[in-house]
Amino acid sequence: MVFRVPRVWERELTPAQTGGKIHMTVENIEAGLIDFKMLAAQTQQKMTASYTKGQTLGTTRAKAKAVAKKALTKRK
Repeated sequence: MVFRVPRVWERELTPAQTGGKIHMTVENIEAGLIDFKMLAAQTQQKMTASYTKGQTLGTTRAKAKAVAKKALTKRK
């Protein structure tokens, strides 16, 4: 049995409404399903988080190295 789906139903069942991922395609851009400001904000948050993670990792390693160096100089 073959059913024809009306266009109204197709519009109601977009991936954004059903929890699916919207892919970057020309059709989705033209339809307005992709919000570039939101994507830019998410990218900026990811880059900031990555930067701060690297900075904290570097500072903790530097502190550990300084403590180890100080311990070696005391032994001599």
